[in-house]
Amino acid sequence: MSIVAAVLVATLVLAAGAVASAAVYPPGAVALPTRVASAFGLGYAVAALTPALLVVLHVFDPVPTAAALLVVVAALGVAAHRRCRPLRALADDVRGQVRAAPVALALGAAVIVAIAAARLAVPVAPVHGAWRYWADGLELAAVGHVPAASLQWGVLHPPAVSKMAGNAFTGELSFVFAAHPLAGMATALWLAVTGYAVGLFAFGWELGLRKTAPLLPLLGIAGAHLPLGISLNADSIAKLTFFQDEDMGRAVALIGAAMALPCLRGDAGRAARVATGCVLAAAGLTHAIPAGVAVAFLLAYALLRLGRRETRRTALAAMGVILATAGHVTPGVTNNDDVDTTLLLDADLAILGAEPAAYQSYVNGVRAEYAHVDDGAWLTGRSMVLHRFLERPRLFATQYMHDMYEHRARANIQAELASLRRDG
Repeated sequence: MSIVAAVLVATLVLAAGAVASAAVYPPGAVALPTRVASAFGLGYAVAALTPALLVVLHVFDPVPTAAALLVVVAALGVAAHRRCRPLRALADDVRGQVRAAPVALALGAAVIVAIAAARLAVPVAPVHGAWRYWADGLELAAVGHVPAASLQWGVLHPPAVSKMAGNAFTGELSFVFAAHPLAGMATALWLAVTGYAVGLFAFGWELGLRKTAPLLPLLGIAGAHLPLGISLNADSIAKLTFFQDEDMGRAVALIGAAMALPCLRGDAGRAARVATGCVLAAAGLTHAIPAGVAVAFLLAYALLRLGRRETRRTALAAMGVILATAGHVTPGVTNNDDVDTTLLLDADLAILGAEPAAYQSYVNGVRAEYAHVDDGAWLTGRSMVLHRFLERPRLFATQYMHDMYEHRARANIQAELASLRRDG
């Protein structure tokens, strides 16, 4: 039963994405790899942002969620019918693109299918971090909104909202997989890994790689070991073996970047720009770091386009619409002057200022989540993160949180750094 449910959920997410993609891109408007990638990205955006809105409205329950998703997909279906009429034109566009580049598209499809097939197994013993992410979704599903406090590694903390879309999507999955959490995690992981493969191929295609574009998912997911002990993407590949928000955030952010490139070149219209902003917003509300990297790349790409007079206006307009859309969906990312937003961001860091025993419990939980990282790499990476915290003029933006937690947070960080130095 859990396998049937997993197949059904994955199919529904991709079907919603295909409808949304057809609503955004009329025939001939986008390259085939990007159209396929957008089905993953837009499908996740629909499936994650819709319940996230219901969480904000305090009505996140199975029936309202199903009803809201039906309404959203129905509206997208009407738009798709208008944009792709007759439907035969869309099929003709696909056939035409396949005939124009059969080898490159066939190679890309073969790599993606192989990766998707290899990731069909349900993990039977996910690491501790997977259960933590699953529990974040369960907390939303249990009360229908953001709870007053969140239980993390046995300690109550102020709830974090930086991963609202990811947590809402997980809570949504828990409605279906309440008795089979491993299957729910496996479904999310399969969507993330396959979407990442599709996104890598589309990203390479949009950058002009064409026949070599299939190498990106191979190197990005299968990995490569080079002479002198050099390994590519070892940490990222290890993280793709268990369920966590970062996997989906990385996949959706990459897809958003691939969708943005034709917008910045002037090859896509306003609907595509708005849709790209929504996908990047969904990525940012799942895991902010990959989304931030994607936006930084797009800004650099846009700056290169600004250097040419004939592409300057197009790049400015496209980037403006994309960032404005993402900013409206995720105001906390771009509007730190808002008191409510800064308070929520401070609450996300409140654990740093916890009592020493609670802080140590949090540190132990983080180390367990990154159990796949060897001790040397952990000491180096964790020390770098802690030093960056200490370099900030202040850790907390709001005066209340600064007065309440700043001193103890810095003491906790310094104590952890001293412990890391002893271990090293």
